[in-house]
Amino acid sequence: MINSGFIYSRNNADGLKNISGERIWTELKKILSGPMAGEMTVKMVELGLAKHIGLPSEPNIQQFLAFWKKKKNTVHYVTLLVQLLNTEEEMANSFKRLRMSGFERDLGYFIIQHRSTGPKDLKFWQKTLLMTKSKTSHVRDWIEQAIICDENSDQILQDFKNWETPTFPVNGMDLKNRAEPVPVGKIMGQCLTMLKLHWIESDFSLDRDKLLGEVLDDVLVKVLDEYNTQPSKRKKKSK
Repeated sequence: MINSGFIYSRNNADGLKNISGERIWTELKKILSGPMAGEMTVKMVELGLAKHIGLPSEPNIQQFLAFWKKKKNTVHYVTLLVQLLNTEEEMANSFKRLRMSGFERDLGYFIIQHRSTGPKDLKFWQKTLLMTKSKTSHVRDWIEQAIICDENSDQILQDFKNWETPTFPVNGMDLKNRAEPVPVGKIMGQCLTMLKLHWIESDFSLDRDKLLGEVLDDVLVKVLDEYNTQPSKRKKKSK
């Protein structure tokens, strides 16, 4: 039955283009989440189904199998799918065909963007999480999956999972209400960003008073100096 089913799939591969992306993604997720994900995915590629199910015409099977053998049954199905892809463009095409959720799409992009630069230390991932503008619970999940993709990352993964995200002790009101208020807008935004970076680099040891004291004084001088040296962006008056 299995062999005849695969033959039927090969002979009717073009018919898959008439099946909705949501339906295909539902079935593909089940395969990627199952104990036979490696074998079944390779068989689908051999049968010429790749381009019909949101994959590039020549998926990276070698990378996929190597990853599957090491990490089978321990990763998110999107993390496994991404091993078949080489570029963000291929990820975009998969998303377009399969109608993934926003979380699934962004997880795929996140892994592709971070896997090419080699293993990272714990501080890198802490900084990535604390500086994100995306939903932190989502980014934490993405980071854990990205760490799994790195070689010899078991300890970093465990350390990251055990790490409780600290709360940055300064906000915009602190800068606005100080004796010499920081101007609201881009200047304040840049100051907050730089203060947070100093806080992260100190291993979160800088408290509110220190950040709003000498650290902010130094940061504000740099931000204002940069702001004042930028070329004017005033629009030219029409004649």
